[in-house]
Amino acid sequence: MSKSPCRRQPTPDAKFPDFAARSFDYIDGDTPRRVQLLLPATEEVDDLVRQRAKAAREEEARSAEERARRLDAEAAARALRKAPEPPPFKRRDKATMDPGEARVSMQLEYELKSELVQVSKGAARHQVQVYAWDAPLKLIEERKMAADPYAAERDQALFDRLYKLGAYRGVCTRQRLDTVLDGLRCLRASQPHFVQVVGLIEARVRLAQERDEPMRIPPVLLAGPPGVGKTHFTLELARVMERPVRRHSFDASHTASALMGSDRHWSNTRHGLIFDAVCLADRADPVILLDELDKATEHSRDGSPLAPLHSLLEPATAGTVTDISAGIEFDASHVFFVATANDLRFVPAPIQSRFQVFHIEQPTAEQAIDLAQSVAAAVHLRYGGFEEPPRRLVTLLAHLTPREQIQALDHAYATALVNGRKHLVRRDLPAQVLQDDGGEPAAGSFLH
Repeated sequence: MSKSPCRRQPTPDAKFPDFAARSFDYIDGDTPRRVQLLLPATEEVDDLVRQRAKAAREEEARSAEERARRLDAEAAARALRKAPEPPPFKRRDKATMDPGEARVSMQLEYELKSELVQVSKGAARHQVQVYAWDAPLKLIEERKMAADPYAAERDQALFDRLYKLGAYRGVCTRQRLDTVLDGLRCLRASQPHFVQVVGLIEARVRLAQERDEPMRIPPVLLAGPPGVGKTHFTLELARVMERPVRRHSFDASHTASALMGSDRHWSNTRHGLIFDAVCLADRADPVILLDELDKATEHSRDGSPLAPLHSLLEPATAGTVTDISAGIEFDASHVFFVATANDLRFVPAPIQSRFQVFHIEQPTAEQAIDLAQSVAAAVHLRYGGFEEPPRRLVTLLAHLTPREQIQALDHAYATALVNGRKHLVRRDLPAQVLQDDGGEPAAGSFLH
């Protein structure tokens, strides 16, 4: 309710000569009303009434402006919901599309989407633009320059995908951040030797909550000997953060094109993993696991496969990276990069400097058992209808690496099913992974 005192000259009251009647106009819901009050006839009260009148008028103006914005937002939302499907393109033949009509259709859809994002306070935080709305048009506008008909066909197919997706992608919603924090607390308990990494993520989640903006996490490098669970932890972290995850392992022969696309003059050119994970997906904030970074091998002709990381891992340049094959500039600044390495001596210093490096030690006996329980819980989710494995049985696997634990549990579930059971027993585990005495593993012998 907004009240607006009228500015009439106060009339002295006959019964109370030191008081004067003052009329106040106000809005009750949508109904205008007036009330009279008997107030002391002093200059102080007159000043107070004038100040109140001014404040009330300003309040009414703000309310009117807010109502107008709300109506505009509702109108934009209705327009977007009722907007017809983009008109079909007039094709000259099966491999071509009219760029002029494409431009008009894309611009209309982009403007509607942008207006809805801007006026919707909450939704605006959960949609980000990853490339210029007209960036994909170059794929069909420049096709005349492509002598290779297969290249034109490939560009047309890529354009079709980008056209359907539009220029915006989703990021983690603010409403889900509390769920993420709960998951991080469980991850901290189940994998305590990664507690510092979890602490970094928790701090970034709380910062995003406080500022009501998309969460940005600096690149992380997990360094430690094989078997400490670096890869398993990263996959669990992506699950807890409710983000899609893409894994790129450097233990195979790769070039820089694997991440950022290959030269267009090659007939088999292909866009890179980062473009695929951001521009051709529905999320702008995937987790990219750069596994075994220290095994990257430099090629005499194609250079180092680590070269694209110089721009991808730098906040100042990550927002404007270009896929070489697609030729489209896009925003990769919301991507969370997690790298693993066994030996930092083989990771170049300029690359190391772009990461927050965490040295992961072998877990203690107690931590190894907790880690085994975490792995078993993750595997159990894939086998609906089975009883959860008992703690004593899972403890028998604590001396293995997480990868070996997963393999052993997959074998156990299959064996139990063959034997007509929906619960695991000790003999379901592979014989070679069991302790000789069948008891608790000795301290210090948990992981290789």
